[in-house]
Amino acid sequence: MISGWLRFLKSKKFMFSLSVLMLLGLALFLAGPKTMNKDFTESSYDVFTLEPYGNKTIGVPLSPEQAFYMVSVHNLVLRNVVLVEINGSRPFTLYQLKDNTTVKLAEHVLFYSLNLFDMGIMDKLVVENEADVAMSIKINIERVLTAKIADFTIPHAGFIIFITTLLTLQFLSVVANRDTLIGSILNRIAFKLSRKNIDAQKIFLEANATYGFIPEIFFPILILCISVCALMVYGQGLSSIENVAGYCLDYTARLVLIFTLLSYFFMVVVGVFNMLFRSAEVWILKSKGREFLKIYEEVSKLYKAEAKMIFPLAFIFLVAATIMIVYGFELKIILGTAICLSPILYAIAYHVKIKRLQTSLGCDSFNENLVGFMEIDAKTIGFWVLGTIAIFAVFTMMIPLFSALTSKMLLLEFYPSFIYKLGQSHVSWVNDVFTLLGQLQAPICLIFTGPYWVTRIMICRFKAKYKSKLLADIAIFFAVFGVSEYLNWTYSFFTQNQPYDIASLPISILIGMTASILSDLLAYI
Repeated sequence: MISGWLRFLKSKKFMFSLSVLMLLGLALFLAGPKTMNKDFTESSYDVFTLEPYGNKTIGVPLSPEQAFYMVSVHNLVLRNVVLVEINGSRPFTLYQLKDNTTVKLAEHVLFYSLNLFDMGIMDKLVVENEADVAMSIKINIERVLTAKIADFTIPHAGFIIFITTLLTLQFLSVVANRDTLIGSILNRIAFKLSRKNIDAQKIFLEANATYGFIPEIFFPILILCISVCALMVYGQGLSSIENVAGYCLDYTARLVLIFTLLSYFFMVVVGVFNMLFRSAEVWILKSKGREFLKIYEEVSKLYKAEAKMIFPLAFIFLVAATIMIVYGFELKIILGTAICLSPILYAIAYHVKIKRLQTSLGCDSFNENLVGFMEIDAKTIGFWVLGTIAIFAVFTMMIPLFSALTSKMLLLEFYPSFIYKLGQSHVSWVNDVFTLLGQLQAPICLIFTGPYWVTRIMICRFKAKYKSKLLADIAIFFAVFGVSEYLNWTYSFFTQNQPYDIASLPISILIGMTASILSDLLAYI
């Protein structure tokens, strides 16, 4: 019975039904709330006696809902009118107190009836007796406030359906395919496009399937917990559609959805490049011979053991980076430390991997095969350096789309003014993030080029003749680096009439390294 249910949950029909339900929930959420106009009415009636030449201050009635809309969400107020009716037994004068100023409304009247528009919450009326005898006053005041309100019942239900089904699909994908949803889809596409050497690809992909667990599974879990807690805390408040909690929860859900879409888009881009590079690596290894595929499969099995060693080192690096950020170190110092430490961590992990390979594949011709495998490994890292630049290029081209997406989802007319201003700040913040990514493009690429040169240098331990090839690449690097710096200097000096700026140094270094990588790749092709 239980096994039957498990087979049903793993079946394609059930997962397809969940996918349709997820898209339906997303559509309900993106459709937005039901908006309508609602009148809030508050009235008061009073009868009193004024002494000769006396006066009395009368407050204009105001309900809590009216005060909420006039103070917090005044941009949603469509009409604010106060109906005043006053009967006096003798002539009286009527004033309005508005922003600490007095405005005369009527003088020497026995009856007054008028609609006053846009009265504030602190505005008051003053009735003054003009006669030398007492007089009776009857006053009736009614405030009518018309505001735009939104009912978020259906959108919030759709959001919960979307997050719940998305999380369910992720867990079913892990159980059925041992990979996340995006990873399993990309794997299936890769296997259909290239059915050769599927076993070798599968070993590698299973070893690297965990890279998408944090953005694809942990993030939706966090979203779901936040949503459930918000509903538990504000559940009763949401039943009142004029409560501000409904607007805040909808805005939070839209922020969460934007970050989820961005993270998933990032995973798709990285996953596609990963598939292309690993497929190219398998194809190159196959052309070299079965011995190289055997080393590749053994390396894939060692990834978990390698991760156990590299993760503590990376954790130490993250702690050090956090300390530097807390103590206010400059971004240049932090990036410089990362650029220096990344090849060190990679060299330690790669050294341990070679030692374990020598233990598990002990044979006479192993060193010669290992040199060829390491050279292919270096070329794969070179592809990743170029792929990182390509990923940045993709994100740069997608900046207008992401900016329009955030504007369309966060700058909505039915939001209160303070949430609308918050949306404007987040839209500008998204643009600032992409600007920062563009500024960090060169340093991040330099972090990835470190392992490439470490691998090339370590090949010299097993093949002495490889030193001449490495020296040729170093010569290419310095030549391209020198030309790049010279062109930067001449452009700054002759075109912009500015002195040499050392800030262009990382860009020239990256250009030189990329030229060396391209030279190595083109020589192989």
